[in-house]
Amino acid sequence: MADSSEKSEAKLIDFGLSKRYAGQETGSKMTTVVGTPYYVAPEVLSGKYGRECDVWSLGVILYVFLCGYPPFEGDSNTLICKNIMHAELKFDPKEWAGVSQEAKELLKMMLERNVEKRITAVDALSHAFFKKKHNEQFDKGKILKRMREYRAPLQLQQETLKLIAQTLY
Repeated sequence: MADSSEKSEAKLIDFGLSKRYAGQETGSKMTTVVGTPYYVAPEVLSGKYGRECDVWSLGVILYVFLCGYPPFEGDSNTLICKNIMHAELKFDPKEWAGVSQEAKELLKMMLERNVEKRITAVDALSHAFFKKKHNEQFDKGKILKRMREYRAPLQLQQETLKLIAQTLY
């Protein structure tokens, strides 16, 4: 968040591992397994992916914005990745009661494991969730608190250092 005010701007900034993807024209896929575990799409973990993985990652971000925690959690990176690959996407009724059906429907389409069935970015932007003015009813203070706790900067720093070390050797 840009500052601590209620109307603070949210900024996406973790693009250090991004690259321009030209595979759409050639049909080639990327193969390097990298990324912050919570946001990594299943096909990235499988080692053969295209730009569809970005829709998954944006789905994770939307999920976190709406409830304050990621859709697939775990006590270790291994467990997080296992859950990304196999765990059911859930919307705890207590936590998600004030969130619209359109939001949940869009998330299901963005967090679809089958790349062939996953909604495209263009279609996601045309979804009813973005077309309709929402009056979501949720505890913004609780969500902001969870997001601050979830950030876990030390863990991110450790993962970044591991990636740098692996890249150098």
